[in-house]
Amino acid sequence: MSDTLCVLPWMHLATHPNGGCSLCCRSNHNNAISWAKKDDSQSLALLDDSSLDNIINSKKFIEVRQAMIDGKRPVECEGCWRDEDSGIESKRQYENRRWAHIIDQLEKSAFIRRPNYRYIELRLGNVCNNACLTCNSYSSSKWYPDEKKISKELTWFQLRPLENFKWFENPEFYDELTKYSEGVEEIYINGGEPTLIKAHYRYLENLIKNNTAQKVHLVYSLNMMDIPDNLIELWKPFKKVTVNASIDDLYDRNFYIRYPTKWDETIDSIEKLNRVYNVYWHVTQTVSMLNIDNLANFGNWLQNDYGKVPHHNYVLYPEYLSLASLPEWYKEELREFYKDKLDDHQRNELYAKLTIPYNENLNIRAREFITAVDRARSLNYKDYLPHLGRIFND
Repeated sequence: MSDTLCVLPWMHLATHPNGGCSLCCRSNHNNAISWAKKDDSQSLALLDDSSLDNIINSKKFIEVRQAMIDGKRPVECEGCWRDEDSGIESKRQYENRRWAHIIDQLEKSAFIRRPNYRYIELRLGNVCNNACLTCNSYSSSKWYPDEKKISKELTWFQLRPLENFKWFENPEFYDELTKYSEGVEEIYINGGEPTLIKAHYRYLENLIKNNTAQKVHLVYSLNMMDIPDNLIELWKPFKKVTVNASIDDLYDRNFYIRYPTKWDETIDSIEKLNRVYNVYWHVTQTVSMLNIDNLANFGNWLQNDYGKVPHHNYVLYPEYLSLASLPEWYKEELREFYKDKLDDHQRNELYAKLTIPYNENLNIRAREFITAVDRARSLNYKDYLPHLGRIFND
């Protein structure tokens, strides 16, 4: 095992909403440098017109595997090299540790002769019933009508083309994936919103029929709007199911940030999960300027009602909703406010994120964006997130 080897390019599938496949979610996505391409061209190998065989042994993937065998640092993985050089555990190191039990079983060549996925990430298109403020139409079809309105109002806001991904509806994709899932141990399923993408049930049914399900840990990211009973029934034969519940704030604040979430439906979904013996759930809270003032209240609710601690996922994009939009005086208020709140890990993580320099242009764009969204949705942020008024100096 070379010093630069990562287990993922040998045993992992990472799909994206448009049907493209990258080396992993952490790899370099600039100009799709880490994505599988068709033959020697720069055209993406998309799952609506490319087989998994073609993707597994695409030229790009073979090049990266060979570089790792040779002890080189492929540029496609520069995020991990940067983390490691900074003394931070990289995704490469984390995954190598997590999958140490199968490393000796991997093929020793850059060309994969007998594909056998152990870890699969399925981001199944962009069909969604939420239009969260920190999201966009690439991952949520519900965003596009509002994006059209916003692009007419804000000259700097770029309207994406209408993207109607369909690859995930093809039953042949799930049958081919089943063929390469003989040793699969973990499957992560996201969207869009997976509860709306019923085509993927075929894959679960295939794994149940061939007796693979009992060895598999399913992981879902759900918006908690509604969880169909027939999906829960399909979960029961699996070894374990983990649900990453995407909840960003409480009550009407969550409605506004994760528009148009209904709080009653969120609670009903939690209670439904609590009744399933092989399901474990936790909350992933996306932290941005939108909810930065309410982390303690949210954490207290989750701890008091369900005995759980939220995982914080800090927004990087859109950058104007990140903590870089917070003026220095407000960040100092947050440091003081949270000094005796949150657990040590959360507080230390927050303080580290607050060191990012203030960017006034991002603050201006945040105000313009949120105001434009409000007009598109007939809302007013001051009714839901009044702290933004101070941040914007309104």
